[in-house]
Amino acid sequence: MKLTLTYRLNEIVPEIEKEPAWSSQIKRWTQLDASSYIVAEATFRHLDFIKAKEIDQLILLSSQGSFETDCLFAHSSKFSPAHFVHTLPNVRSLAFSQISNWEGVMFCLSQGIHSLLNFFYEALLAHYLQNTLILNLNKKEENYQCDFYHLCPFLNEKQCYLEINTHVQKEEEKRSFFVDDFQFRDFLHVKSQLPLSPALTLRNIIGK
Repeated sequence: MKLTLTYRLNEIVPEIEKEPAWSSQIKRWTQLDASSYIVAEATFRHLDFIKAKEIDQLILLSSQGSFETDCLFAHSSKFSPAHFVHTLPNVRSLAFSQISNWEGVMFCLSQGIHSLLNFFYEALLAHYLQNTLILNLNKKEENYQCDFYHLCPFLNEKQCYLEINTHVQKEEEKRSFFVDDFQFRDFLHVKSQLPLSPALTLRNIIGK
């Protein structure tokens, strides 16, 4: 079983004190936490990629969840729900939707440093007929990585694609990944074939 994969990668330093080009599209944008700000900025930068794709569902991923923002909120003097709601995943998806004008089904997933790879595996099993846009948001040092991956039904061998090996029987082997989400991101530029686990392989990715 195979799925075609295209992607756009972003590494952004938040400039929350600076009014962004998309400020008129999100009311009270100054109340967004850093993660939601980054989602809006990355979406604005790659509207051409997003609008060119058919999207049946949006998957919002993060290895870190909203723990950092939640912790900052809990240790601050801000007790207003108006502040707390901006730490929730649905606000991050709202930032995406308001910039892109997209409406549809959305799911959130946070499974540590294998969140993205786990969803690739699940997509090949259960979402192979869907056009899925993945928004993968993670903080690395002072920068945020906000990447878009689009999965759609397999078209041809000349495109970048994910492939599952259905002969692997043991569940622990299927989920025993050789790389994590951050390594996978880095390898996209240098590998033409990347085994992700005994059951999952990414092929033909250079220059895609």
